[in-house]
Amino acid sequence: MPVAPIDSPQYFSLREKSGLLAGLAGGDRPQGLWALGDPGLLQNDVLRVAVVGARRATPYGISVAERLAIELAAKGVVVVSGLAYGIDAAAHRAAVRAGGRTLAVLGTGIDVVYPASHRRLQLVEIPRQGLVVSEFSPGTPALAHHFPQRNRLVAALAAAVVVVEGDIDSGALITARWGADLGREVLAVPGSIHSAMSRGPNKLIRDGAIPLTQIEDIFEEVPALRRLAGPRVLGKNPPAAFETPAAARLLEKLSFDPVSFDVLLEMTGLTVEELNGALLEMEVRGFVQSEPGGYRRR
Repeated sequence: MPVAPIDSPQYFSLREKSGLLAGLAGGDRPQGLWALGDPGLLQNDVLRVAVVGARRATPYGISVAERLAIELAAKGVVVVSGLAYGIDAAAHRAAVRAGGRTLAVLGTGIDVVYPASHRRLQLVEIPRQGLVVSEFSPGTPALAHHFPQRNRLVAALAAAVVVVEGDIDSGALITARWGADLGREVLAVPGSIHSAMSRGPNKLIRDGAIPLTQIEDIFEEVPALRRLAGPRVLGKNPPAAFETPAAARLLEKLSFDPVSFDVLLEMTGLTVEELNGALLEMEVRGFVQSEPGGYRRR
């Protein structure tokens, strides 16, 4: 079934918005943006953080991107990314799933869906509670040199840039460089020295980026977000939120790293039947994801 956009794109001139895209000047600063969704996300007083990374993301990277986007969304921060495969899409979808706001910056015309599998995400899900923008005229196809241009806008629209994963030649590092040049905070998620997808973030950290060793670091390290630091909003679901006490007990023990069924049995003290029932309930409700190594929180 064809997916139709929820509204028609609009064009916004940036000539009067001197604070938006602060730091971009001359030919680097677009004259305007095509937008689909809520243009209120472009207001100067809106807090925005870019979450970017590899298209060929690992399960670890996807997990971090999702958790970071959910935590930011829970604090009212707009999650900015580039709507690419991998980390970008994971961050957008997690923010939407959490009921938060997200801003997608395209490397194509506002009406061109790329990649094609993101049609519903681009035309319906993000515009419904966020914003999709592009500096390119409608109908502009996906051309390789447009994506580095797109990355500068991702950085310019955010108070901080978080690089989750990416190899040395990843476009995410272009976004990070733009962030540094524009005076934005640049953070990177450290990863295994054996993973090609962590070479980029590890290099950024070596070169001076702030290591994001726990999700809460974002609220301590980015000056614009410090007033949001405090008790975590997520991860404190009361037992009343679930149909069974077993599910509530299970959620307290689950982490964002996979845990095997046998270990969960020991950690929770539940019977096999209770644990199976709790896992089923939580998977259906989107709190838990099953992986080869066991079960983890979403």
